[in-house]
This record gives sequence, structure tokens and C-alpha cells, in this order.
Amino acid sequence: MKVVKKTGLVPVLSLQTGGIFGVPPEKARELLRAKQAELVPIPEDIETLDVPNAPAAPKQKQAAPVEHDIAIPDNWEEMHFLQQIKLAKTLRPEYAPAEGMKPLEYAQAVIREEVQRRAAAETPSE
Repeated sequence: MKVVKKTGLVPVLSLQTGGIFGVPPEKARELLRAKQAELVPIPEDIETLDVPNAPAAPKQKQAAPVEHDIAIPDNWEEMHFLQQIKLAKTLRPEYAPAEGMKPLEYAQAVIREEVQRRAAAETPSE
């Protein structure tokens, strides 16, 4: 299927109205499958791009990080405060400081809690 480079649209002929118009490639595929439109030849002097007739397979969602996938540096307390906040958001995606709590305080609490949790998990219980 050819797409007009300047517009990103595929020219089609509507079999219902007889009109020629441009639609996004996804809509063109939909209309072609439903037999509601036909592709229109594009003049040679118009720059085009080839796109696959079938949509690309959907990308698989990346699995959530497994425990310990996110490294916590030993010197995390010395990191810049924005880096600490970013690390805390990575460790706890639902990151939300309590009202009145400063973001850095909350981030440090999240990181400390995770460090303690990991240490406890590595220590065999007696």
C-alpha cells in the first residue's frame, strides 16, 4: 500500500459515494477489508512511502521488573535528590508522597524500605 509522503494518507475511492479522499493507513486497511473502498493509483510525480498491507504485530508489553531487577547503588544516599526521586519512582510505580511530606523524604523512605526488604529476604530465617 502506498502512502503520500507529504500527508501520510492513503488515497482511496469510496464505493458508497464515489468520492476520492485520503485516509490514514489503518483506516484504509479497514475500508479495504470491508470492501467499502478501493485504492487509487498515485501519480508518479508525487512522493510516496510503502507501508505493509497488514498491520504490524502488536508489540508485546514488557514484563514488570522482577524482584531485584532494579539496582540500588550502595551510595544511593549520596546521589542527587532528583536521582533519588527517580529511583524511588522506579521501585514504587505508585509513588505518591503523603500530604505535607517532601518528595525527597518520601523517596528516601521508599529506598530505605526496599533496601531493608531485600536485606531481610537474603538473610535466612532461623
